[in-house]
Amino acid sequence: MKTSYQLRPTDDLGHSVACIWYEESPQVHVRTQTVAFPYQELLINYGDSFRNTGAFPYAYTAAGSVLGLSQQPLYTTVQGRYRALGILFKPGGLYRLFGFTPEKPSTLRPLFGPQTTPFLQNLKEHTQGAEKVQYLQAFLRDNSRPQSIPTATQDLLTELESSSGASIQSYVQTLEQSHKTFLRSFVSVLGITPKKYRQMIQLNQALHCMVTQPEQSLTEIGYESGFYDQAHFIRTFRSLTGMTPGAYRRAVREQRVAREIPNTIYL
Repeated sequence: MKTSYQLRPTDDLGHSVACIWYEESPQVHVRTQTVAFPYQELLINYGDSFRNTGAFPYAYTAAGSVLGLSQQPLYTTVQGRYRALGILFKPGGLYRLFGFTPEKPSTLRPLFGPQTTPFLQNLKEHTQGAEKVQYLQAFLRDNSRPQSIPTATQDLLTELESSSGASIQSYVQTLEQSHKTFLRSFVSVLGITPKKYRQMIQLNQALHCMVTQPEQSLTEIGYESGFYDQAHFIRTFRSLTGMTPGAYRRAVREQRVAREIPNTIYL
């Protein structure tokens, strides 16, 4: 029987954290493909084999891992007993709380420093999933090192979230800093360039539409998601997912896409 528990912070943590979650299942054998996942993530594996393949092959362990925004498809295999605890950070959330943005899978030490070992030991003593989630939330509140996202970066994030078709070039031209300086600042917060981040937002809009509006044409979906034309939509979709929009739509119709998280495709 699958057990799951999820908490969405509503206090100050809610500005940086989308949710804290725990799931367990006695026996699974699942392989998934994750595309353009819009969250940074902390994950602790208490179960059996849980590993990623792709740009950064990685095995999740009880020591914990931190992942940034991925620009390439991520292939995950879970086999055996499944017990995992995690945090989904909103874009820039890790930077807001800890001033840290991983370029590749990282340990927990850059976040928690010398508190990492006692944190993991205390977390292990909480045997129930709900207890682990509550403890993790309290630990974040007490041990975060809040940082302010640079104004220019935050303003562009806000603009892109309200209109994924916003012109990055036009925005940068209004700044009283060089393009190089702004780019360095943006990447330090998100881990990817403004162009890649905009593509990720546009693609997530398209994925959501393909799952919730299965009869809408791909041309309409591409246009409404901020792509210039069908060729631009297909080219960007393929570069970020490794498949065409048509192949993804077939996966939706075959019920191989997680409706609540359309970035996940079951293989």
